Amino acid sequence: MAKVPGDAPSGFHTTRWSLIRASGESPADRRNALEWLCRTYWQPLYRHVRMRGVGHEDALDATQGFFVRLLAGEPFGRAAEDRGRFRSWLLGAMNHYLADLRDHATAQKRGGGSVPIPLEELARHDAAWEPPSGALTPDREFDRNWAMAVMEKSMEQLAEEYAKRGAGEQYRVLSPFLAGRPDPAAYAAVAEVTGTTANSVAVAVKRLRERFRERVRTAVRETVGSEEELEDEMALLFAALRG
Repeated sequence: MAKVPGDAPSGFHTTRWSLIRASGESPADRRNALEWLCRTYWQPLYRHVRMRGVGHEDALDATQGFFVRLLAGEPFGRAAEDRGRFRSWLLGAMNHYLADLRDHATAQKRGGGSVPIPLEELARHDAAWEPPSGALTPDREFDRNWAMAVMEKSMEQLAEEYAKRGAGEQYRVLSPFLAGRPDPAAYAAVAEVTGTTANSVAVAVKRLRERFRERVRTAVRETVGSEEELEDEMALLFAALRG
């Protein structure tokens, strides 16, 4: 059985996207890798459907039906998985699926297939979400939501990492410095609360931000197939966050 990568894969032949694309791997390995990626990035897909004017319940139905067909190994038109990035392939596959639903005027409801992704639970906090009224197209909004999902997942993993080594309180205090450019003037205030020095806080923040960047790169690495694609995808991720 092929090895699914851990936190810091050294190459691209064992990433989850590579497992999905590799025809020689076992169906179980491919399905497990695809399930992990779908579970991680379901929200950008769900919101993409909402951006196309679909209501909450129908968007859940469409996303669930898409996952059922995806995990069953059903192809989606020209959305081939033998090239490109997982993000682009996934969006193309969803667009083909939505077109198919429109063409046939049918929708596969939740429960119509077995898929181990509890969308109702995952999307509960998204029930009140409404598409923004900005000028972004559905595809560009998908990129933005994808970038946000990568950042949120990376922050969750970083918080777990700090908690496991008994530094959960340190993460809680320092995590606000992950957003935007650190304000050195704020280091003194944190130092006073924590009983350290401003310099110690600055060093801890620098390490936290470096580790966060590593987490983000690891998350993106799982969805591309080469170092060049990784750099391009990282650039797109930060551009999408800037809007």
